[in-house]
Amino acid sequence: MHRQFRAVMGTSPRRFQKGVRLQDARRRILAEGVTATEAATAVGYVSTSQFNREYRQAYGLPPLQDAVRIRRHLAGLADAAHEAEPHTTG
Repeated sequence: MHRQFRAVMGTSPRRFQKGVRLQDARRRILAEGVTATEAATAVGYVSTSQFNREYRQAYGLPPLQDAVRIRRHLAGLADAAHEAEPHTTG
């Protein structure tokens, strides 16, 4: 079973599960505005420090810094889209 999973998914079941949990935590932090501790607990982490360590390994930054970076990026995209809209004079 493990071999079949790895053949199809390209990763071990444990690593896949960790990735799903981290993605869910990231979504919660961004969309719901929960803290890293709340997100970690919600997705099944017992240790906040382990969650922070694994999050940083996966995304390159700790959860709060990652959320700030993503929000700034999205704000920049929204600003660019707004500037690209045709302006009408009335």
